[in-house]
Amino acid sequence: MSWHNKALHRLNLCTDPMARLPLEIQSLIFLHVPISTPFFVRYRHPTRGWMPRPTPDARPMVFLGVCRLWRDIALSTPKLWSEIELELPRGPEYISLCKLWLTRARSLPLSLSLHGSLDLDESVQDLVDQYSHQLERLTLSPLWTETPGPGIPFTTEDMLLPSLEILTFQATDGFKFDRMTQWLGILSVAPMLSRLYLVDVHFESEGDEELPSGPLTMACLSILFLGAPFFWDLTGDQGSTCRILRYLTLPTLKHLSISSSDLSYKEFVAFLSRSSPSLELLRLDLTSDWSLPMLSQSLRLMPTLADLTLSGVRDDCLIDAHEVLPLFDTNLSTTPDFLPNLHAIRMSMLVQRPIDYEMVLRVLTSRRVSCPIRLKSFTFKVSTSTSGLQIPGIMPDHVKTALQQLITDGLKVRIGNVYPFTVSRR
Repeated sequence: MSWHNKALHRLNLCTDPMARLPLEIQSLIFLHVPISTPFFVRYRHPTRGWMPRPTPDARPMVFLGVCRLWRDIALSTPKLWSEIELELPRGPEYISLCKLWLTRARSLPLSLSLHGSLDLDESVQDLVDQYSHQLERLTLSPLWTETPGPGIPFTTEDMLLPSLEILTFQATDGFKFDRMTQWLGILSVAPMLSRLYLVDVHFESEGDEELPSGPLTMACLSILFLGAPFFWDLTGDQGSTCRILRYLTLPTLKHLSISSSDLSYKEFVAFLSRSSPSLELLRLDLTSDWSLPMLSQSLRLMPTLADLTLSGVRDDCLIDAHEVLPLFDTNLSTTPDFLPNLHAIRMSMLVQRPIDYEMVLRVLTSRRVSCPIRLKSFTFKVSTSTSGLQIPGIMPDHVKTALQQLITDGLKVRIGNVYPFTVSRR
């Protein structure tokens, strides 16, 4: 090191507190900087045409141009290179740069997100093959297509995903798979998968597919989300989202969210009976195919539930919110031990008359007094398909006083209209 560089180094140590920290501490600081995930974009090279380039304001690229020290720290911190988002399709240079990027992560678990046109691609297949043993998180976000397609830019033949824990398929506006076996193939080679999110995904009818003779048992899956990202129907005639439940057995499932209009009561009960999970959280969207006895019987198969959300705001839903409320009244002889572990209830449903506040108060009081687990949170939002009906209605003074006492005692209560509108079937 020259005299000039030594002098600059000593000056930097005096003026820059960051430079006085051990390299390990500086590396940890880089990891906690709230900067977006690196996303590869295109730029026009003066002689080589369109080339891939990581976004310069994303981590870790933002650290590379500050100084030599920061660059060295970034390049020697594998965790900074362990996640990446790719937009497809791209050329071979793009995939080569991705491989260089992921090589810097060394042997750490990887997070890979693929966006765009997710047709089968040999270069993507090669990329996934090379790093499949390190993948911990995989996100697929395809573009919308009118006709059913593969939707997965690689095949799982002779592939293992031994470290994959979180798998997300998030379509932009309803994606149709032409083969159920594509997803079952992925799930069968991911034994450690613990979270599965299928957002706005629809499966075509099986047709001539050669499907497994029995359900696939996934021993580690604890969180499953099926359907649209909000509680309204985006399926139309695009195929069944929930059909995948026919082919799964999930004994360790803890959280289940189904916001889709195609859930069959018969298949749902069969899935619960077959899996016997100790569910703690359920979010369920109700439609015209469901009746109150069906809902009651389904919930009785999940006695460990602690957090329940029911949505039935489509104007084809046949269940009135006032029919559901008595299920949670533990003072009634028909429901003394109904879901004893509930600590949170959320309902967004239709009503055919103003809110019965006396009924609401009875339910809340029974859940605070008679249950081993006291109710902590209650949300009751209603809508109506009846023209001119005034909701939520007027709350009697004695109910206000009683509810205020429950709130003072620690219960969180929200009662009112569903906002902003009632959603109809498309």
